[in-house]
Amino acid sequence: MEKPLSPLQLRLSQQVFLWVDMIDFVKVGRSELDQEILSIIFQAENSGEEVFDSIDLAKRLCSPLITLNVAKGKGARNQRFKISFIHHTAAQFVRQSASRKAANKAMAVPTILRPQALKALYRGTTSVRYFEESIKCTQALDSLRSYPSQPLGGIDTYFEMAYGLWNALFLETLPDCLDDDDLVQASILCSKLTEFLLSRRCLRWVEMAIIINYDGGFTNLFENVIEALCAAEKALHVTNQDSMGKQLTAFQSYSIARRQFFADYAYVIFCTGPTIEESRVLTEPDGFSNRPVATDLMLLGQKWTHLYSLRRFPPPAGRIWGKRRDKYTR
Repeated sequence: MEKPLSPLQLRLSQQVFLWVDMIDFVKVGRSELDQEILSIIFQAENSGEEVFDSIDLAKRLCSPLITLNVAKGKGARNQRFKISFIHHTAAQFVRQSASRKAANKAMAVPTILRPQALKALYRGTTSVRYFEESIKCTQALDSLRSYPSQPLGGIDTYFEMAYGLWNALFLETLPDCLDDDDLVQASILCSKLTEFLLSRRCLRWVEMAIIINYDGGFTNLFENVIEALCAAEKALHVTNQDSMGKQLTAFQSYSIARRQFFADYAYVIFCTGPTIEESRVLTEPDGFSNRPVATDLMLLGQKWTHLYSLRRFPPPAGRIWGKRRDKYTR
């Protein structure tokens, strides 16, 4: 029997289960859900308002499947509270809820776990709220702008939020287990992500990624951009045998937006930052200079290209640096 929860409590508890399995999607950063990340996702779900004692609330809402652990540091103030599954069988049950199958048979999924089938989209929209609205994000960006190589703090949460977003951007399809209610929710989530990519609200996320990767000479950003571009192209290849989710109008619109955005983004990095050695020469996408977000991307690339030193990282033959700088500098 499920716990009686208010609508807000239900949404908060659903967020816990969407993020608790962080090893599922975070490549660099925390492997367990802690109070800092939990507070961010609760605040995003609570219309920007902070939630008091988020770690205790999560424990009360989501028991008995999750438990609270304390990682002790030096001194009481350095204690870190982490949320994890109570047992590996609990983790297995939550993961099976995403496919709504157990032992190849349909399973009943409690309301608290229904978002699991669309977990990448849910996490992506929560990350969007972070990059658009969070004070922590603003502070992290200010720190990066002032001290790109050694920011004073506040950027730890960037990585988890960034991977939450990339996970949604890498989608090639949607599950075939979605019912009508799921498809409605998928449409809402896809529309929010589409709006994010088509507006200047995405630029804080872009600038943070550019500073971190250009300063370190990392090709990870370029690789992620290419992966997202390829995923969008695959998503747009639809047949009658594909899932209803993949054929969903909002998902196709999202994929069109992704394909254009990441084609522009890849070109910007190719002109201004670190790329993989075997990457082909990229030409300017059609209509690039007429798209405000595309030109803003180029301006950000040019703003921080000095971090990617030509002396340390010679660019591949074929890059046109001066021409592109002149064309897009305001």
